[in-house]
Amino acid sequence: MLEQISWSEYWTMVATTTAVYYAGIGVLFYRKKIIAAFNRTPQQNKADTSDNAQLNVMGSILSEPTIADTQSSDKEIVEDEKEEVAMEETPENIRTLDKTTQTGDLINEALSGLGVNTNSQELITTLSAIIQNQNSDGSLRPFRNTLDWHIHQSALDSCGISLEKEDLDAIWKEAESN
Repeated sequence: MLEQISWSEYWTMVATTTAVYYAGIGVLFYRKKIIAAFNRTPQQNKADTSDNAQLNVMGSILSEPTIADTQSSDKEIVEDEKEEVAMEETPENIRTLDKTTQTGDLINEALSGLGVNTNSQELITTLSAIIQNQNSDGSLRPFRNTLDWHIHQSALDSCGISLEKEDLDAIWKEAESN
């Protein structure tokens, strides 16, 4: 039976089956929009294609915004601007993030320099010295959890030592006491 089917017939059937499959999936996902498009009256279709209509990014036709829409969207923009001002990247915040990144890089360099032949006390002393040098003004304090995670992962990867919470606390305590 398979000997009677040619390659062109086979590929035609594969293409047809694939097209039907994806058309069915499309109908499942967009059935509400398809039904809404068929239920529209001619007046609604004419209103959508009038001169005051505009295309959005995806090509759908949108009507001109009303005054009420404009006022409500202005309020939303003002609220969004307030949030952006609170979360704005000031030079001080950027310097702090740069310092945190630099601290992470120093930790990586130190741990790769120590290697696998180190003990946890030497590791703690080295890391607390780095934290002390970088955290003289206390700017790393908000990023302690992130740096702790980075220290834990880097120590495990570079030195094969798994630092516990007590070890991480000891690093910060030693760094802050000096």
